[in-house]
Amino acid sequence: MATIATCKGKDMSSNRSHGTPFQMDTSEVMRFSIDNALRYLVDPATYGEKVGLENEIAHRALKSGGATQEGGVFIPWSVLARDVRKMGLAPQRRDLVAGTPTAGGHLVGTDVVASGFVEALYPLTAVLSAGATTMTDLVGNTAVPRMIGGSTVYWVAESGAPTESQAAFDQVPLTPKTVGAYMDVSRRLLLQSSVDVLATIKRDMLSQIAVAVDEQAIIGTGTDNKPRGVLNTTGIGAIVGGANGAEPTLQHLIDLENYSQSAGYERGVGAFITSPKVRGKLQRTQRFSSTNGEALWQAVGKVDYCNGRPAYATTLVPDNLTKGSSTGVCSAILYGVWDELVIGVWGGGVTILVDPYTGSTAGTVRLVALLDMDIAIRNPVAFAVMTDVLTSDS
Repeated sequence: MATIATCKGKDMSSNRSHGTPFQMDTSEVMRFSIDNALRYLVDPATYGEKVGLENEIAHRALKSGGATQEGGVFIPWSVLARDVRKMGLAPQRRDLVAGTPTAGGHLVGTDVVASGFVEALYPLTAVLSAGATTMTDLVGNTAVPRMIGGSTVYWVAESGAPTESQAAFDQVPLTPKTVGAYMDVSRRLLLQSSVDVLATIKRDMLSQIAVAVDEQAIIGTGTDNKPRGVLNTTGIGAIVGGANGAEPTLQHLIDLENYSQSAGYERGVGAFITSPKVRGKLQRTQRFSSTNGEALWQAVGKVDYCNGRPAYATTLVPDNLTKGSSTGVCSAILYGVWDELVIGVWGGGVTILVDPYTGSTAGTVRLVALLDMDIAIRNPVAFAVMTDVLTSDS
């Protein structure tokens, strides 16, 4: 088996001019083992018998015309979503060596309890949870058609005929942008570690990529090879707190919710995404002041709600913004119908390459993870933001 390939999954399919789009059923998604596929690439003699499903998927993807790459493992977007759970601040990329404690040495030694290994902390990714749409298996630059003008109706007299009207369309472009990371793992660390180093690093890189995608969906500028996110998209609603910002109130939340409908968008119920600082502020802010009543942000079981709408808090939302004399202390609240935000993925998912050659003289193995993706908002009026939220109680 030379290649373990990606697949399209059952997200939103794209139209392809070659082959039949490849799909995995739910059972295959659950059984797909990234760890076994990765171990096979490093040690095919030992793990060749454990990658039957992954090998079958590789051949099916090749037969369907899906993109594959020799020597790499392709991770379907649906499998990535399955594996990525808790995510947080990404540490800087560093080479891992056994001799340096903070760079891998802490994993070496007879007193390392592998079952108690503590992984890095990652911020929660909120955009996919809030309902963002994914389009996978894209080929070439892609455009999502959008109707920007509909028909006009007329009231006419008996035997009268309405005037002809013409629909208008444009396109929302998606152009691939690449996000990636790599780590070098020393031969000694691979030999001495009581923790599965390759699987641990794989999980870390996938988590970092998932966090990077979520972050750009929120704050992406559209420059420096990055996608454009909600906060920098022209046409979204802007709710203003005050000249120097303002503490959030029920009125602000209502204004965020009502912006879309006032702008003519009425296609679904939205959700709030904000920072933990704002969540804390809303949790201690009464819906109606001086009543000792319910808070603006409440948890019902394992689900959070803000003013009755689903709500998510993540450190990926900025809380160091400036408004007037409030310098570096303002936070953002985003409200939107999140399925209007499209995450386009080329090649079906993340590619992880194992490179045993670059550092071969020292026995170093390099792991490289790459994802080609872009972000687009189909209807900007489906979103509204407030970027001058103050969270102090003074």
